[in-house]
Amino acid sequence: MGGFLKNRGMQFLQLSARTEVFFCSLLWLMILLVAGTIAQKDIGLYAAQQRYFSSAILWVGNVFPLPGGFTVLAIVAWNLAVKLTLQKWIWKQVGTLITHVGALVLLVGGFITSQFSIEGNMVIAEGESSNFISDYYALELALTDVESGHDVKIFEEPLLQEGGVLVSEAPKIKMVIAKYCRNCDLIRLEEPRLEPDVYGLPLNFDISAKTLEKEFEQNLAALLFNVEDTEDENGFYGVMQGMPIPQFFELSGKKYLLTLRHKRTYMPFEVRLIDFEKQTYMATTMAKSYKSEVVLRDKGVEWPAVIEMNQPLRYQGYTLFQSSFVQDETGESTVLAVVQNSGRLFPYISSIIICLGLLIHLIQRLPHLVRKR
Repeated sequence: MGGFLKNRGMQFLQLSARTEVFFCSLLWLMILLVAGTIAQKDIGLYAAQQRYFSSAILWVGNVFPLPGGFTVLAIVAWNLAVKLTLQKWIWKQVGTLITHVGALVLLVGGFITSQFSIEGNMVIAEGESSNFISDYYALELALTDVESGHDVKIFEEPLLQEGGVLVSEAPKIKMVIAKYCRNCDLIRLEEPRLEPDVYGLPLNFDISAKTLEKEFEQNLAALLFNVEDTEDENGFYGVMQGMPIPQFFELSGKKYLLTLRHKRTYMPFEVRLIDFEKQTYMATTMAKSYKSEVVLRDKGVEWPAVIEMNQPLRYQGYTLFQSSFVQDETGESTVLAVVQNSGRLFPYISSIIICLGLLIHLIQRLPHLVRKR
C-alpha cells in the first residue's frame, strides 16, 4: 500500500511539473487579464482586481467556478518548484534552471507583497501630527474613550455583517448588527422613531444599500445595531462613514465615541507637518509641484525632512510619497501616500537571478552558434 501511494505521488509530481501545465496556466492568466481589464469599465478597478486577480475562485454567474488569479499563480509556482526539485542539475541545463529559480523568487515576492504589504495615506494639517496610515479600502468600527482619546476596541470589516454579533469585554458590550451596507443612502423617516431606546442616527434616518461606485473610495458604509446586555445603555444606534455628527453612548458612566472609518495601521514613529508649499503654473490655479516640510519623531528624537513629488521619504521600511493636498477655509493639509512593502527586494533579486541564468545559457549556446555560422 505504501509503495502504491508513493508511486501515485511521484506520478502526480511528474504530471504537475510538465511544461504543458505552465503554458496552459499562462494562457489562462492572459484570459483573466483581458477579462479583468474589460470588467474595469463596469465595476471599477478595485472590484475587478478583487474578482479576477486576487481571488482563488472566479464565479461565473455566481454558479460556475473557475480558477482565479491567485490559484493560477499558485499552480505556476508549484510547477516551477517541483520542476526544479525533480530536474537533474547538469551543466547543459544550468542556465535554464537558474532562470526558473528567478521566476519562482518573483512569484514568492509577489505573494509576500499581496499578503503583508500596507498601503494607505496620511492627511496632516499644518502644525499637526499623525502616526497612522488610513487604508484605501478596508474599514473598521472603532470604540474610542472620549476622556483619554484612545481606541479601546476595534472591530474589523469582516465582522461587520448583517446579523453579526460584536462582543467586547473591556468595556463590556454586546452589539447585534441589524443592517449593514458597504455603500448606503440615508433615508429620512417621515416621522421620528418615538421608542425610548433609540439614539442618534436611527431617530430620524434609515439606511438603504445601493450599487457600489466604480471608484471604490467613494463608497460610504453605514450600519444600524442594537446594544444589549449592558447596565445602562441598551438601545438602537447607528453610525455612517464620514458623518459630520459624532455618535456617542455611555457605559458605566464613561462616554464613548463610535466611528466607522478606514482601517488604521499605526507606525512606530510620528510625522508632524511644519509647512506645505505648492507652486502653480503661471496664470492658473493648477498645481505644478508641491512639497511638505515635516519633522519625524521617533522615541523622543526629532529631525527635519522634506517630501516632494519626486523625492519620497524612506524610514524603517515605510516609504512616504507626496501624493496630493487639501486646501479649504481652515488652511492647507498634505496628503502623503504611505507604503510598507515587505517584498520590495524580491523583484531586484529575481531580476539578477534571471539575468544570470540567461547569461549562462547564452555562454553555453555561443560555441554552437559560432560553429554553425
